[in-house]
Parts: sequence; C-alpha cells; structure tokens
Amino acid sequence: MNDPASDDIYKKTLTTLELFGWTVMGAIIIASILISHLLDYASPWSFISGTGSILFVPLACGFVLGIIAGKHKLEVVIYATIFMVILSILIILLVLSSPIIVGIASSFGYFSAWVIQKMALSFIMVFPTTLVSAIIGKAIGERHSKEFLLERELLQRETKEWHDMLRMIGAEYLRRRKEEDLEDIENKKS
Repeated sequence: MNDPASDDIYKKTLTTLELFGWTVMGAIIIASILISHLLDYASPWSFISGTGSILFVPLACGFVLGIIAGKHKLEVVIYATIFMVILSILIILLVLSSPIIVGIASSFGYFSAWVIQKMALSFIMVFPTTLVSAIIGKAIGERHSKEFLLERELLQRETKEWHDMLRMIGAEYLRRRKEEDLEDIENKKS
C-alpha cells in the first residue's frame, strides 16, 4: 500500500537532493572557471579567452539553480545560492592555498595576502551575479511550474465567479432602483 505521507516525504527528499546536487555541481563549475582564470599564468593552455566566462558562468549556474528551485520558497533559493557561492569560494581557497598546505610556499605573508585578495575578488564577482540570476531563474521556473499554472487557473475561475455574482447583484440592484424610481415618479404624479 502506498502511504500518501511517505510519498510526499519521498518527493520532498528527491527535490531537496536535486537542489543540493545542483548547488554542489554549480559550485564546482564556478570554482573551476575562476581558478582557470586566476591561475592562467601557470596553465600550459588557455581554453577560455577573455573575461566573459567569469561573468557568464555564475549567471548561468545561478539561473539554472533558480529554475530547479522553482518549486521551493524564495528563501530556499537564496540559501542555496549562498551555499553555492561559499562552497565555490572554499574550493578556490583550497586550490589557491594548496602550496601553503603542502609546504611549498616559503613566504606565508605575501602569499596569504595574494590568496585573500583573489578570494575577495572572486566573492565580489560571483555572489551578486549568482544571486540575481537565481532569483530571475526562480521567477521563470515558478511561472512555468504546474502548481503555478493550476493556481492561476483556479484564481481566474474564482475571479470570474465573483464577477458573475457582482453582475447579478448589480443587475438586481439596478432593477430594484429602477422600480423605486418608477414608484417615486408615480407617487409624485398622484
């Protein structure tokens, strides 16, 4: 026997895992693109030209996150975006500070300042673009979700019923008013 409560929990768990999975994948994608730009001098090849991808990738990841999270509340989208940005910054921190972790970097002061500068720059570039695009994606995803369409149809039906009732009440009021006016005219004539 299928229990409706367990089916509901199962669906919520799946959507939460889907959202969490995209958040982690988006963080890895954003971090890898930013790392390839930050460490471009150390790379034997440069497969990304220009800085357009630095802005495009967070926009695209946030937009997809917003579409996927169209079923959730806006707070969930914002928290997921914050989590995605923080995770990507932590991945960047791990990669950039790996010489310090391994013990290769001899001067900790200058190198740590460089790491902090690059992390701050990454956060400033990624967070606003990802957040705005996630909210836009949520609006678009919510607009095309089945629940939204059903709710809109229900609201349209209810509004039409109200208009019909108001029309009937208004017609009844106008009919009574006309009868009263005719009676007043007849009473004034007599």
